[in-house]
Amino acid sequence: MDPLSGAASVIAVVQLAGGIVKICGKYLSEVKDATQDIQRLKEKITALAHVLQSLKELIGGSDGNKLTATQDLVDDIDNCFSALTNLKEKIDPETTQKRMRKWGLRALKWPMVRSEVDSVIMELEGYKTTFALALQVDQT
Repeated sequence: MDPLSGAASVIAVVQLAGGIVKICGKYLSEVKDATQDIQRLKEKITALAHVLQSLKELIGGSDGNKLTATQDLVDDIDNCFSALTNLKEKIDPETTQKRMRKWGLRALKWPMVRSEVDSVIMELEGYKTTFALALQVDQT
């Protein structure tokens, strides 16, 4: 992966993560149930975004093309982007509210159960660990 395309991929994932954090913030302020799940998810996505930001800076740097561990992350970055896209579609009020309005419901409701949140958090934690380890290898 050349440094520019790698940095662009990471930027897209960081922006997507930021959008999900905003959605979680909206749910936190407006939903009474599941606030603990929403807060945990928001914290994990924020942590992932911080690692990705570091990854972007490293890949985009002058020695970005010499970094072997981060160059091997192309598939992981794509998979992370896909996982975050699926998550955003699942929790985005724009899509969930349309379905609820169809049935006559107007209140904002958190669309995930705890087991789903736990599963998503485990998946995101795996990506964060992979990215953080690659950063450590290349920085040493």
